[in-house]
Amino acid sequence: MTRPLVWLASFPKSGSTWLRFLLHHLFHGPPPTSALLDVRLPSLHGDKEAPAVAVSRGGVVLTHKAAGAHHARWPAGVGVIHLVRHPVDVVMSDMRFFVMTQLKGWLAEHGRPDTTPRPADIQALAQLFLTTVLQGRPTPQRRELGVGTWDHHTTSWLDHPHAGLVIRYEDLRAEPLAELKRVLIMLGLPMPDARIHAAITACDVKAMRAMQEREIANKVPGRFYDPAHAAGYKAGLRFVGPAKMADLSLPPQVRATLARLYAEPMARLGYSLAPDTPPVGPAPLSLDTVRSLDSGVGLQVAAPPR
Repeated sequence: MTRPLVWLASFPKSGSTWLRFLLHHLFHGPPPTSALLDVRLPSLHGDKEAPAVAVSRGGVVLTHKAAGAHHARWPAGVGVIHLVRHPVDVVMSDMRFFVMTQLKGWLAEHGRPDTTPRPADIQALAQLFLTTVLQGRPTPQRRELGVGTWDHHTTSWLDHPHAGLVIRYEDLRAEPLAELKRVLIMLGLPMPDARIHAAITACDVKAMRAMQEREIANKVPGRFYDPAHAAGYKAGLRFVGPAKMADLSLPPQVRATLARLYAEPMARLGYSLAPDTPPVGPAPLSLDTVRSLDSGVGLQVAAPPR
């Protein structure tokens, strides 16, 4: 069945996996494995045949691409849910993810088996990632996939004409019931508070981490386990990280550079890295708008989980 297409646009490591878990629970019940996310709420990273088929089915589809990268091939859809997160937390989470995914190749380049990662390896890869970010450049993979840098990506979707809702990760963490109601209003799928509360409880960070550890231990392919990342797992790195908010552990000079690089979109989102200023301020009034879809997205919503 073909359904209208709604993009869930989000820069990597901004909380999109958590939001998809929440939406999966609301629409279909709790997913038994993380792999089901990419079946029922698929994600678009490259431009190959598999994501093309998923996009053709419609519904809510995650994209990490900048808006402009869609123009050549991908449809505009009927609406966009734009999930954003403070860039200092994105950088910290993205750095850990970069190290996790690149550690095996790094060890191979240095003639060592992937069973012997050392703290120095972690530090070297983290520095390589930070150097690229602080030069205002995307990593080669992000450039190839059309993701770009945080500021370019964020601005492209803030200015997208089909945007229906902008949701901040920090607001979703602080007021998940209210923020999920905004998402459901935008989709034209209102639900009882009890059902939303059930999804919030079932999909908290603790539950996601528990699923992650089960899938790694049992080598279950999906969002949380990839055999290519075994060296990263051995080093203690995980897809679901600390989930911190306004983590200011980066050195002051790094934060100052990020503040300069990302000044314009940060101001539009109520974010700051200025001294003596809260990193996350009140959401600007411009983010309050919710453009509801006229007829919803035609999702098949299952009965409430028992």
